Amino acid sequence: MKIYRLIPAIITAASLLGAIPVYAAELNTNKTMSYSGKVTTTSPTAETITVLHNGWTETFRIGRDTKLSTPEKSEASLKDFAFGDKVNVQYQDNANGVTAINIREKASK
Repeated sequence: MKIYRLIPAIITAASLLGAIPVYAAELNTNKTMSYSGKVTTTSPTAETITVLHNGWTETFRIGRDTKLSTPEKSEASLKDFAFGDKVNVQYQDNANGVTAINIREKASK
């Protein structure tokens, strides 16, 4: 009778353990995604930029190969971005963290 009480717990534990490798595999897919919003902070020292969208912020690492551009500069630096600038970020979320591939400032209208 006691074994029947353990079966649901065993099935639940087995299914949860089986899901962990699937999530890890999805995380390392290097799929490029997009995030748009307003710049809240930049840190040239830490090489990061934080963007706000619908009340949520995301911090992106700036890698060696990250392309930065503004309406005025096709090859910009992190110092060219300021609080409130509207940007579109192409990024990858992988084992190295959330890394920006391309950050483009949107032209003001």
